[in-house]
Amino acid sequence: MPPPKPIEKGADRMNDLTPDEIALIQQRRAEQAQRDAAQAFQRKAIATAHAFDDWSATTEEGLTFSTFINTFGYQDEDGKQMYEAVKRILDAAWPQA
Repeated sequence: MPPPKPIEKGADRMNDLTPDEIALIQQRRAEQAQRDAAQAFQRKAIATAHAFDDWSATTEEGLTFSTFINTFGYQDEDGKQMYEAVKRILDAAWPQA
C-alpha cells in the first residue's frame, strides 16, 4: 500500500474544491457575518437604550422618533431601526403591573 499523499496547504487546496463546496463555504461565511452584525446591533441597541434612558431622566423628555433623532441626537444611518429597538428595549424593561 502506498503512503498517503501529504496534505497540501494554501491556495493549491482551493483548486480542489468543487463549486458546491465553494458555495457552502461562502454561505457559511455569509451566515456568520449576519450573526456577527446582529450581535453587534444588539449590543449597540442595549447601550443606546441605556444612554437614552439616562438622558431622558435628566431632560424629562420622552421617547419619540423626533426626540430620539433631533434632541437626543442619534444620527447613525440605522436611526429608524435603532429607534424601534430602543423603544422595544425600554418597553420590555418597564415593570409590568
